[in-house]
Amino acid sequence: YTDLIFGSENQAVRAVVNIAELERGVTRPLTDEQEVDDGSLPTWHPDGRRLVITRQYLSGERVSRGQQVYLYDFESDTLEPLIYDPDYNNGAISWDPDGTRLVIQRVPFGGGLPEMWVYTLETGALERVATNGFLPRWLPGR
Repeated sequence: YTDLIFGSENQAVRAVVNIAELERGVTRPLTDEQEVDDGSLPTWHPDGRRLVITRQYLSGERVSRGQQVYLYDFESDTLEPLIYDPDYNNGAISWDPDGTRLVIQRVPFGGGLPEMWVYTLETGALERVATNGFLPRWLPGR
């Protein structure tokens, strides 16, 4: 689940993804990063062991412009960057039923219409499929 963190008067509200371990009755942040904003809702991979999130690093060496796309693997406890493009803000992510591709809403910085892109997990290929589109999703059974 996403938890909102309210900063001081000069800081914006930010979101942090938490994991609830219901059997143990505990919750924990997805990662131990302190200065992050985990933007859109996390999206489970169909295999149930991975989670894709959008994240903006707010300080330090990894500071990023806008939300970038990361894949968290619960078995290895690793967070892998999938898409890092300082010219775009990413959100509204959805897995295809096979878990091989993501459809993503991307908005270019500096103006422009929202775009829909497909990312292929195996190859890292990123392809724009539409301009002026919002909240992309896969059709059931496709």
